[in-house]
Amino acid sequence: MFLYKSSRLHVGPVSFALPEGFYLDSDTPDGYANALTFYAPDHRFCFHIATEKDPLDSHNSLKSFIGELSKERILRQITPITHPIPGHEVIYTEYKNRARASYEAHFDYYDKGEHYNFILYTTGDAPVDEVMSHPGFQAVFDSIRLDPQTE
Repeated sequence: MFLYKSSRLHVGPVSFALPEGFYLDSDTPDGYANALTFYAPDHRFCFHIATEKDPLDSHNSLKSFIGELSKERILRQITPITHPIPGHEVIYTEYKNRARASYEAHFDYYDKGEHYNFILYTTGDAPVDEVMSHPGFQAVFDSIRLDPQTE
């Protein structure tokens, strides 16, 4: 479950700001227990935020995920993220058309001694570079932080 407090959504010790003008869909994507989907105002793309308990760190979690997707073509290898919360990111596609690429980031955090991945990933028809540079996506990405006091 997500907690709304001080104009931010919190899940465990991680919080983020809501994107201005985006549509919020609370249907859980891809079977995640804790997840939300945000649709761009023009519906050309969306991004998903999810959390999952995972014994693997962000790098190995993405490595496992990419390894499972044999049809996927990696456009950018798994790389560390420069962010207040440690994590890794990758860009991949199962189509040769770059417009169908997806960005995925996993951030490592601990809650009550258990390791979790905070996951942010994109889908849709807009080119992935356009999605990643969109002010709404950037606002959410830049706002992700640890807030241990909410545990």
